[in-house]
Amino acid sequence: MKSYSEKYFDNDIHFWPVLGEKGDFGIKPIQVGHQQCGVGHVYDRPIIKTIIHYVASGKGVFKKNGQTYEVTPGQAFIINKGEKYYYCSSPENPWHYYWLIFEPGIFEEKFKQISPVVDIKDSSVFTNAIKRVEAGTLTTMYITAQILLLCDQLFGEQSVVIDYAVQVSNYINSNYMRKIKVEDMAQILGLDRRYLSKYFKKKYGISIKQYIVDLRFKKAKEFLEKGKSVKETASLVGYSDPYAFSKMFKNIYGVSPSEIADEK
Repeated sequence: MKSYSEKYFDNDIHFWPVLGEKGDFGIKPIQVGHQQCGVGHVYDRPIIKTIIHYVASGKGVFKKNGQTYEVTPGQAFIINKGEKYYYCSSPENPWHYYWLIFEPGIFEEKFKQISPVVDIKDSSVFTNAIKRVEAGTLTTMYITAQILLLCDQLFGEQSVVIDYAVQVSNYINSNYMRKIKVEDMAQILGLDRRYLSKYFKKKYGISIKQYIVDLRFKKAKEFLEKGKSVKETASLVGYSDPYAFSKMFKNIYGVSPSEIADEK
């Protein structure tokens, strides 16, 4: 994997793009990196994705939402998309920090709700990414797993207030065009499949599988009404067999998808 390095003033920056499709729960890794900051290193440019800096050594100041924080080793500071912020490394003892840049998927609101500066108990979710780069084994799947581990660190103690049904719903809304298994979602959430299914049905009144079907065919109807062909629509909502798709569509709506497509 190609390394991108920059050096300006007294700053040494090393970063690696991690480009791929959205993974579990809509998480999409963008970049990993680390930097030995120089004297008086300042940053306040717009952020278009979530970025988390983990401070391995040194100290500095981070400002967000009218609050000022001194960030020291073992801590991380969080910047979400579109937020105004400012940070500056200490002139006497500049930071060396690691970072992860990603789209947080269903955890987006959680990152906005927690403190902008957090203690990190297990820094390996940051440092191991760089080790994998150096070993030539960094993958999108690996980084996604590390981000999920980080989410577990940050939100695990709040699990009693996390609405698992909403998490599943958000995931399905972002991934209805892909193959979705209840077992996989339950495993990622650390729940028993039967418990998750029962919890979801209690909230929404239907099973997870029925929720997936309803959403797919609602989207399919919208695609057809916008002029998409039956074959293209089937593919867009996760069906590789247009015939099976058409049969299910007619069972739901009482008309074939081709009839809706022909109307346009």
